[in-house]
Amino acid sequence: MKKNKILIIKGPIISTGRNIFIDNFKDNIVEFNCIDYIEYYIKEYRNIFSKIVICTWSNQKSFLQKIDPLLLKDIDFIKYLDDDINDKRERKLHFSNNYEYKFLNNTNRALRLLGFSLRNLDINKDDYIYVVRPDMKIDLNETFKNQFLKKLDNNKIVIPCFTKSHAVHDLFFIFTYENALKFFNAQNKKIYPTYNPHTDYPINYLFSKLKKGHLRNLLYKLRKSVFGRALFLELISFSFIPTSRNFLIGIHWRGRKVESHEIPSYFNFNKNNLVSFLYNTLKLLIKIFLSKFIVISH
Repeated sequence: MKKNKILIIKGPIISTGRNIFIDNFKDNIVEFNCIDYIEYYIKEYRNIFSKIVICTWSNQKSFLQKIDPLLLKDIDFIKYLDDDINDKRERKLHFSNNYEYKFLNNTNRALRLLGFSLRNLDINKDDYIYVVRPDMKIDLNETFKNQFLKKLDNNKIVIPCFTKSHAVHDLFFIFTYENALKFFNAQNKKIYPTYNPHTDYPINYLFSKLKKGHLRNLLYKLRKSVFGRALFLELISFSFIPTSRNFLIGIHWRGRKVESHEIPSYFNFNKNNLVSFLYNTLKLLIKIFLSKFIVISH
């Protein structure tokens, strides 16, 4: 059976935030209109994707109407989710000019939008889902190769990269529809939320995959431990496949091209392997044991 590809462009049409990967971005906050990037995906990949879906907030309707009418007809679904005023918990960032920027807490909002975008697609469970941000322009051609897509058939999820501790970056996802639904549903059963999506997403996904038993009970007891959560990331890392440094170089983010020297040193593009896993797991188990021993001895 032929496996179709579905593109979901998910997020606000007017996007506010930084447009550089490195952490020391100082006062680098921009407001960006994503229409050009949305049109790029339609023009470049309409013949690749069986469906193109745009999913955004209801307050973005007027911005989306500015898409070229000839391209607008090539969008299969435009889905608007009502913006819930109760979901607007703000986080604050301080910059060198002493100006305090306030942003909505995007973790729960992004999940709500992901869940909404996956509804009623009328597709097969083995079809491939590409979830991208409207404020990022990505060359996806490498991901259409059979060698790349075979990885997804082994219940893997493609991500941009890990951190050194195997936390997951969430700038985009590629997975089968079945795994997309499993990944989203896992986030509705939060184990110990820290509101850091890079660690919460994979850890919640790990627990959803574990059957009830001694291992699950043991891990649950460690859910509040820093070392325990690091161990969780090691365990679930085999479910994710990072792209490459070269894949990220050249991405355009909010109007700006990402350069090679801007890729942070902690971005990890290596798949976990058994030797690395055993070594890191042993270190973490020793740290967990010592931390428990120290607490008991006091």
